[in-house]
Amino acid sequence: MWSPIGSGCPSTACPSSRWCPPNQSPCEPHRASVGNMSQLPDLDAKVPPVVWAIGGLLAQLTLRRRRPATWARALSLLVLVAAAAFGAWGVRGFQREATTIDPHRITEVTSLVTVGAHSVSRNPMYTALLGGLVSVALWRGRAAALLPVVAVWAALSTFQVPAEEAALASAFGSEFARYRDAVPRWL
Repeated sequence: MWSPIGSGCPSTACPSSRWCPPNQSPCEPHRASVGNMSQLPDLDAKVPPVVWAIGGLLAQLTLRRRRPATWARALSLLVLVAAAAFGAWGVRGFQREATTIDPHRITEVTSLVTVGAHSVSRNPMYTALLGGLVSVALWRGRAAALLPVVAVWAALSTFQVPAEEAALASAFGSEFARYRDAVPRWL
């Protein structure tokens, strides 16, 4: 039985995963045995998430810009910095676990990342993309600029994320199920 770090695991000084498997120190990399990769969903047929985000940005830029209030510009910059930091934190978690960040190379996944930004959101990099679009909407000063944010969120929630989660469930089984139950998809 796995337990959260800090509740019976040998050490919390060097947690490399949110969960501590039996007979394994939290300082050891938590690599799962990846299941049958031939049964994973075909993510090559999916539109890359960054393309959805660029499409949303282009849609926002077609709207006539209104000069936003000073507070809206300041909030826009704050949201942009927070989104960039959150996304970078998510990328760093993947780098630390030496697994791919490319959603179309799911067969190269080496571990289920559950630390850092991934302990707050199952999709911190997508959340960061959406945060960047919210920032642009604030900067544009038009409520209509939020519509592309909703469209990109809907596209990711409908097409990309379910396919990735199906692949992770296939590869990591009950480990992913526990993670999915413990951490929200978005913030």
